[in-house]
Amino acid sequence: MSTEFTFDSDKLKRLHKKFSGLNSKVFNEKALLHTAVRQKQRMIMRTENGIDINGNPFKPYNRIYALRKGKLSLTSVNLTDQAEMLNSITQSANNKEAKIFFNRVVRKGVSTEDIASFHNKLGAGRNKIIRKFFGISESDGNKIFEDYTNGIRKDLEKEGFK
Repeated sequence: MSTEFTFDSDKLKRLHKKFSGLNSKVFNEKALLHTAVRQKQRMIMRTENGIDINGNPFKPYNRIYALRKGKLSLTSVNLTDQAEMLNSITQSANNKEAKIFFNRVVRKGVSTEDIASFHNKLGAGRNKIIRKFFGISESDGNKIFEDYTNGIRKDLEKEGFK
């Protein structure tokens, strides 16, 4: 038993031509940067609303800390003492990856990245309370995929992909 097939060389050449330019369309710096900006905005909004990356409210402030800082409520935690930490979140992209990071503004010898690390990983204050705000949730992952797909959709459609 033999199986035969033939290639249409012209069709094969057109396919090769179509796919050869696809790499620059799929890995697109502009789309990656837009996606990073949108994710940064989601993280900041969530944090300002007092919600961690898992969708849970942040643990309340310690009573002494709240009184010292003039916080109106112990339960309204949004990690914005002076907003330096959240305002220092920035992003960059190239045609291979996007990054969201703290731009290392320093206050009293401590960078905003260090302050974020206390809240996010090490635990802040005397009781080492962790309020995980900087990261990507499963829901964020879906939105990132959607943002990026929307960012490259027009380029792919121009190449004949739908």
